Amino acid sequence: MNLTNLVIIPARGGSKRLPGKNLKVLGEIPLIQHSINYALAAGLLIDTIVVSTDSDAIAAVAKNCGVKVVKRPAQLSGDHEPVISAMQHVIDSLSDSYENVILLQPTNPLRPENLLKESLESFESSKVDSLMTVDFLKEKFGKIMGDKFVPENYIMGQRSQDLPQLYRENGLLYI
Repeated sequence: MNLTNLVIIPARGGSKRLPGKNLKVLGEIPLIQHSINYALAAGLLIDTIVVSTDSDAIAAVAKNCGVKVVKRPAQLSGDHEPVISAMQHVIDSLSDSYENVILLQPTNPLRPENLLKESLESFESSKVDSLMTVDFLKEKFGKIMGDKFVPENYIMGQRSQDLPQLYRENGLLYI
C-alpha cells in the first residue's frame, strides 16, 4: 500500500533548557498539540500523523488527539541526537510506505494556516528533492573578535536596504 504524505512530529521529553517544554501550555493546550492540530487540520492532504517521543506523557497527549505514536528508544533521545535519526526510526517502524515525509517541529506552533498546503503544492510542482521554510534576514550581523565588532554580512555604513539577500531556516516545516 503506497500512501502519499506522512507527518512526523518529534517531541522528546528531556529538554534541558526548558524542562517539559513540549507539554508546556500555550493558549490553553500543550505545545505539542499545536503541531498535531495543525497536521489534523490539513485533512486529506495527510495520510498519517506520527508523534515520535520517549515520554509517556507526550504519548498520552498524542493518543488523546487521535494520532499514532512511535516510542523513541533512549539512544535516539539524547541532547545531541539529530532529529533525522528519530525520523528514520519512525519510517523504519511503519509498515506502509510514503511518497513524502513532512517534519513539523513542536517548538514552532505558530504556522500560517495555508503554509502546509502551499508548501506541498510548491514541492510537487517544482520536482525538487526537499523543501524547507525560510525567513528573509534584514538585520546586520557581525562577530566580536578580540574587543572589536566585525561586520559579517555588510560593510560599515552600508544601508540596510542594500544588504545581500540572506535567509535563515525558520523550522516551520520541512518536506
